[in-house]
Amino acid sequence: MKRINFYLSMLFMLVAFTGCNDKFDTPPLVVPTAEHTPNMTIAEFKAKYWQDAVNYIDTVKEDIVIHGYVSSSDESGNIYKALYIQDETGGLTISINQSGLNSSYRYGQEVVIPMKDLFVGKYNGQQQLGFPQYYTQGSVWEATFLPFEMWEAAAEINGLPDPSKVDTVTVSIADFQGKTDGETLRKWEGQLVRINGVKFQEADGTATFANEDATTNRTLIDANGNSLVVRNSNYASFRADMLPMGEGDVVGLLSYYATSNTRAGTWQLYLRDADDCIGFTTDTKGLLKNPYSVEDGITYQNSGRSGWVEGYMVGAVAPEITSVSGNASIEWQAPTTLDNTLVIAPEPDCKDISKCLVVALPQGSKFRQQANLRDNEALYKTKIYVKGTFAPFMGTHGITGNSGSTDEFQLTVVVGGLTELEEGFENGIPEDWFNVKVKGDKAWYKTSYDNNAYAAMTGYKGTPPFDSWLITPALNIKDAANKILNFRTQVNGYGSTTSHFEVYVLDNSDPEKATVKAKLNPTIATAPASG
Repeated sequence: MKRINFYLSMLFMLVAFTGCNDKFDTPPLVVPTAEHTPNMTIAEFKAKYWQDAVNYIDTVKEDIVIHGYVSSSDESGNIYKALYIQDETGGLTISINQSGLNSSYRYGQEVVIPMKDLFVGKYNGQQQLGFPQYYTQGSVWEATFLPFEMWEAAAEINGLPDPSKVDTVTVSIADFQGKTDGETLRKWEGQLVRINGVKFQEADGTATFANEDATTNRTLIDANGNSLVVRNSNYASFRADMLPMGEGDVVGLLSYYATSNTRAGTWQLYLRDADDCIGFTTDTKGLLKNPYSVEDGITYQNSGRSGWVEGYMVGAVAPEITSVSGNASIEWQAPTTLDNTLVIAPEPDCKDISKCLVVALPQGSKFRQQANLRDNEALYKTKIYVKGTFAPFMGTHGITGNSGSTDEFQLTVVVGGLTELEEGFENGIPEDWFNVKVKGDKAWYKTSYDNNAYAAMTGYKGTPPFDSWLITPALNIKDAANKILNFRTQVNGYGSTTSHFEVYVLDNSDPEKATVKAKLNPTIATAPASG
């Protein structure tokens, strides 16, 4: 007890002592000042040392001094060993063999660079400051990471960070996409830009910025259909965040990637963090997991609204009808005479066209083959999910823009089906298979080992819990000549006692909507053996 009292006493004495001294000397603020004065703009420097080759390296032998304000940040991990600076004429990429550059080179920090005896060149199409490296396979010199010590010895910080000095240039994708001339490349490479009114093509309420096992390309689409690759690292802190939904604006750093002097390369955008996506939504309405109703589809006619809608298959447009004028224009039955349209109602017994949507079944498509009521009478009055835009069709409320592919419709009753199936995944997971993520951000993917292709799923670097399904196309077991299902499995890294690898028979390609969900009992591998 004495020892405890002694320590407590010392603690109180220390508090009392420090509490009395409430006046401190304020340390002087040291503002760094560059020794050199810029004598050339970034645009002039890039033009002076420009070569059209996709890979080259050159040494600066003149007393050239440039400056710029830091426009990048590697804090999130999406930008790796690189610093971007820009002045009023353009942007410049600097490859530096060092991570965590954000701690010393904050956004808006002015950096003055005496360029003499430094190196400028390209690595796969992107002009940058770097260090010479000989690429043996291509027999060419190229730019690689500049040693951090060399960069630190050359770069001069001037003043304190001032974000207002960084100008984010508003552009459209058409300003640079498809253009590979030197003037366009120099103008936009390394520039911080803002692109307004775009959508992420892959955004579906489940897709994340990047997969867990590799850097992932996502695609921005503007109102005119122009596209731009957004390159996201699997090491980015926002990798597992849901890809933004709807329309918004995106800020990022432009780069250009090319591996051939005779073929065009690819424009790419790098986000600094998830906050570079502005004005998007997290609303999941209209996704397959939260579809619109038929009533919603009628309300949103001609609004530009699109998405998934759920309803019941109740008929088709009658023969020789080009414009629906009333209920008599519809065959409220199955089988129908024609196979080219489908009437979708809010309830299975509805026969009021004013409460229904009409959608075309494109010729030669899986949609027509699998969903028409002429050939698939068993689908009558069953539920269907259809993706499209809510707009008039054949003179009545409609769904337009559906291409007929299997990823734009979903039946709830299995009809027809394959009588034989053989798949080795050599060309990836087939389009007519279903890769469903019920929980988590991990999906099945194709990989290979020792020239053996296979479908795999792993929880590594993912956001649990996981519930991922790989589902075959519909199978017609009744008419199959061989009613035996064979497959091979292997499990590795199966350390969690809560993990399960299982095989089921379903009557729906969506496990959550299946009314038949029979678990089979085949021989399944247990780690690390195969079976």
